[in-house]
Amino acid sequence: MDREGYSELKVKTDAIKDTIFTHGEFSNYKDTVYQSFDNWKDNHLDTLQSINPETVPKAIIHQLSEDILEKFIDVPLVEAYEMYQHVMRYWYDTMKDDVFVIVEDGWQANEILIPKVLMVERYFYDEQNIITQLETELDQFEQEQENLLDENNEEDSIFEEVKSDAGNITKANVNKKIKELKDDSDYKEEFNLLQSYREAEDNISKVKKDIKEHESSLNEKIKEKYETISHDGVKEIVIHDKWMNHMLNVVDDELERVSQRLTSRIEELSERYADTLPQLEKEYEALVEKVDGHLQRMGFEW
Repeated sequence: MDREGYSELKVKTDAIKDTIFTHGEFSNYKDTVYQSFDNWKDNHLDTLQSINPETVPKAIIHQLSEDILEKFIDVPLVEAYEMYQHVMRYWYDTMKDDVFVIVEDGWQANEILIPKVLMVERYFYDEQNIITQLETELDQFEQEQENLLDENNEEDSIFEEVKSDAGNITKANVNKKIKELKDDSDYKEEFNLLQSYREAEDNISKVKKDIKEHESSLNEKIKEKYETISHDGVKEIVIHDKWMNHMLNVVDDELERVSQRLTSRIEELSERYADTLPQLEKEYEALVEKVDGHLQRMGFEW
């Protein structure tokens, strides 16, 4: 399939998916799925919030896994056992260690229970947003520099003259060559290329420095914040932001897979019934006439 054909197919597929997601019946179906998830979650919040040194971790996962199987057993299109497997996988990947830490040390704020990414999402969104913007700027400056080199990669390019013995362009060589060409009108183009490269390099260095400073400041704020979060605050983050948010993302993924299956089925039916009955009858008559002609030429009567 060429690029144009692929683009047309993608537009068609996206349109079908949008129609499915916005259809009233599918919206009601999503509500049913989310309600099943909410019922499962609400059943276990008290138990999870009450984890203490007397808690038996095996009992926790038994309750969670068996109950999600029950909650989704009658939900169409979503495999209840697949939801059970999601819970078990998350337990062995992450939640089991968390529960054992809580049983052993209590609801203490630390990087094991609350990774930095969760701290950032809850408390330091603005600070992280600044870093993200700087990283975007860095990508742009690095792309500009890369494009400059790609567009001037000939063997006699000025950039070949500022490379070290190891084949790398060095700042010292660039500055030296700029000084040499500064007043030479015959090399104005080469001078401008080196100036553009140095400007991009300066911008890259500056943004990298800014990123490092903001990251250092953010890490210090996160470190201080760990020391001030209450036990109830830890419970809120671990149970809701970490555990339950992960499972909610699982539900979202399952709904996405349902929509993909429905989309594929609709496309399959669309292709199967693309030709109308009159059109099929017309094609059949043409084929019969063609066969008759072949038989007559061979001396047979049909």
